[in-house]
Amino acid sequence: MNRIILFILTMLMSSGIFADNSSDARKMLDKAASIVSRKGGTQASFVLSGNGTTQNGTIYIKGNKFYIDTKDAKMWYNGRTLWTYLIANDEVNVTTPTEQQKTVINPYSFITLYKRGYSLSYVKKGNTYHVRMVAQNKTGIKEMFVVLDSKFIPMQVRMNQNGKWTSVKISEFAAKNQPDGRFVFNPKYFPSAEVIDLRD
Repeated sequence: MNRIILFILTMLMSSGIFADNSSDARKMLDKAASIVSRKGGTQASFVLSGNGTTQNGTIYIKGNKFYIDTKDAKMWYNGRTLWTYLIANDEVNVTTPTEQQKTVINPYSFITLYKRGYSLSYVKKGNTYHVRMVAQNKTGIKEMFVVLDSKFIPMQVRMNQNGKWTSVKISEFAAKNQPDGRFVFNPKYFPSAEVIDLRD
């Protein structure tokens, strides 16, 4: 009987079932958040997949600011205002995004999101850690998985919003100082663009 119990426990531990280890999961995300939110800034390449589409791009981060550059759009966020330049339309939409909107836009949003309103667990798979975040309420991002490498650098983020999954694969992560001007739209470089202010 003891051998059977030991066998079952071993299988459960190796099969990737998320156990109740929220304290360790939080420490892992704390380390990842510290790396991503480095004072001078960071940057990475990403591949965003969801709703039958795929988008490649680069993201630059400094504190709560970010700049995202893709073939279809560019987005600047200075911590309060978001400028979205739609290349095909040659127009810039100016908004004040909600927390939920920032979560969907920024693949690194988990660095603050996990700190409140989510239960945490993780499982180790090879040299990676798969952290699961489950919302304690029914609004916003209901579930999220964050894959960290052995140094706690994020490799992938998957999020469930309204029953639809979005996946972001992250590569070429680098700690690199970012100038503050990178996170503000500069009309000088887009002289023909129509600027549409959608703020209240």
